[in-house]
Amino acid sequence: MKKDQYVCVKSLTWARDSHGLFDYESKSIHKKTTKIDHSGKIFRVGNDVNFVGEDIDINHIEGCVNLANISIDNNQCFLSQIDESLWLSLRNSKPEESKNYTLTEGTIMKLGRVKFKISALHTSNLESLLFVQDGPESVLPEDSVCRICLCGLIDVENPLISPCVCKGTMKYIHIQCLQKWVSSKFSTKIGLNSVIFCWKSMDCELCKNPYPASIKVGRKVHAIFTAGDIQTPYFMLESMSRDSNNHRMLYLVSFTNKCSITLGRGHDSDLRVSDISVSRCHAVIKYVDGIFILEDKASKFGTLVMLQEPLRIKAEDNIVLQVGRTVLEATLKSGSREDYSTDDDL
Repeated sequence: MKKDQYVCVKSLTWARDSHGLFDYESKSIHKKTTKIDHSGKIFRVGNDVNFVGEDIDINHIEGCVNLANISIDNNQCFLSQIDESLWLSLRNSKPEESKNYTLTEGTIMKLGRVKFKISALHTSNLESLLFVQDGPESVLPEDSVCRICLCGLIDVENPLISPCVCKGTMKYIHIQCLQKWVSSKFSTKIGLNSVIFCWKSMDCELCKNPYPASIKVGRKVHAIFTAGDIQTPYFMLESMSRDSNNHRMLYLVSFTNKCSITLGRGHDSDLRVSDISVSRCHAVIKYVDGIFILEDKASKFGTLVMLQEPLRIKAEDNIVLQVGRTVLEATLKSGSREDYSTDDDL
């Protein structure tokens, strides 16, 4: 960042503390502008947002909530989290200025208070693997037998594996025997544009240890849960919480019949999310020129994407971040800085 530049941070804090949400439609918003030209911390006490240099200890302040670190060095400026996660907001306080986001595998997104993870994105006709992360490697002695079929025969496509922490005669199981058992625990809903899977926790019934998503035998990785052939393009969305029945949702959404999928609480949404913090038409995921794009649809509590690394602020960028009930709009500007902190109407 050059000597004649500063970071203008506009903070908006919702007066109500409700599940770490920010109401983009509320009029009860506390607003403040802070102009920053050195490294430090942005924090909140009550509804008041302030900034201090990095050498000042604020942990003794009662009710202090750390919002974000700001690092200015070598003509560059970065924002990063302190305690709570920083979320990139696609829902600007001015709906006409809302942005979109290109999804990648591993993206963590939040609709209202409901979190999801993008576990897979497929644009070409490849064999479907719903879970793609690496699993443990299975090594077994020659006299091992499957605890389900009691057979010790193995081949390349159906090896014996040790997917949990069971010992003795209960330690090993054929991959295909386990896949059949796992499949019996799923319920499936097939719609016009999506296939929705719902399953209970995939835990071993004996040792209660969760099964891995995949397991490595030799040079080959075997998926414990597979869904067969799905027409591309499609993406897989995994919920990061369980419902009241201890069920976890897995959504596999195909774009075979349309180029966009709506997400929301409304009955007409392609992918329905039944939570009061989710708007009836909350967001949309589009497939354009080989990429998946997430957009907010003027939702009440916003569509957010978790920052997984420090975010660089570039010249004239208008970055909108959310930490709990506070939204931070950061812009790198040029010119003189009259004072560090002023209240305004934004």
